[in-house]
This record gives sequence, C-alpha cells and structure tokens, in this order.
Amino acid sequence: MNIESQKLLQTLTRMARLYSVLEESLVAEGLAMEHVDVLALGEVTQAKEALLSEIWAAEQARVEQATALAETLGIHDPNPTLSQMSARLPVDAREQISAAQRALAELLDRCRERNQGNMALASSALERIETMKSNILGRNGNNAENYNAQGGRNPINEHGGRLLSERA
Repeated sequence: MNIESQKLLQTLTRMARLYSVLEESLVAEGLAMEHVDVLALGEVTQAKEALLSEIWAAEQARVEQATALAETLGIHDPNPTLSQMSARLPVDAREQISAAQRALAELLDRCRERNQGNMALASSALERIETMKSNILGRNGNNAENYNAQGGRNPINEHGGRLLSERA
C-alpha cells in the first residue's frame, strides 16, 4: 500500500469515527426534542456544529488525497472515484479502502435517516404550535362569522371565538 492510499484510508477511517459521533449526537438531539429539554438541545446543537465543521475539513482532505492518489495511479480525471482508483490498487489496499467506504456510506445513511426523523419531529411540533396559536387567536372558527359579504371583518364578541385579542 503506497503513502497516498494509506493517507486516504486514514481519512476515511477518521470520517467514519466522526459520523459515528454525529449519529450519537443526532440520537441525543431527538431525545432532547422529545423531552423538550432546551438546555440539552442547545448543547447538542453546538456539539453538532463543531462535528459538522470537522467533517467538512475531513471531506476536503479526502478530496485532496483522492486526487493525489489518482495522479499517482495514472488516472487523469478531474473528479476521480474510489472505484476507478480501486481497480489499480493492490488487493489489500483495495479491500481496506472498499471496506472503509462501505462503512462510511452506511453511517452516512443512518445519520441522514436520524436527521430526517428529527426534522419530522420538529416540523410536527411547529405545526402543533401554529394550531394552538390559531386556536388561541380564534382563527379556526367559522369564517362567515368573522367576515362580512364585502370581506370586511365583523366585530367579534370578546367572550367567544378566541382566548386572546390579536393585539395581545
């Protein structure tokens, strides 16, 4: 295994560790949202931002290392793929890089699924808040009672239809 392929393998392994920590952070984020733990959510969000910054830096290093490896292997493609490079690597290096790539892809898929679950949880919470706000302000009532035929607003009895005035 040459130096460039070793560097690439180390970077792929580092990225897999970072994505593993990101997955744990996404689990913690989901739990914090479920328990409405604002402090924990803030801490997890800050940790997640730092992780994403590290992942971005590792990805930039991976691209540089892949390009250097491709040049060493005689591949003159501006965007070389690991598949192209693997075909020209010794068997042991090919298997190690392939295994690291598969592990990284699996972690990435799991992180994506957890993140989508967290986004769905946040969206449903925002929908419930919007519904509650509409109920409190009386926006969910019969529109015929709130507006006249010309589209103007009818006076609303303060004791019916809403819990708070819109000015509050």
